[in-house]
Amino acid sequence: MAADGGDEILHELLADYLLKGAVVLALGVAALVVMIVIYRRTKDGDR
Repeated sequence: MAADGGDEILHELLADYLLKGAVVLALGVAALVVMIVIYRRTKDGDR
């Protein structure tokens, strides 16, 4: 296997890792927003 082939695989793995990281981050942010909205609604409902 040539060095170029190794670099290509490395770039593919990096892109895959970044994509998964972005998805996980987006899900985490979405979950956080949902939790804040629910918390605020229940807080307002208690008043």
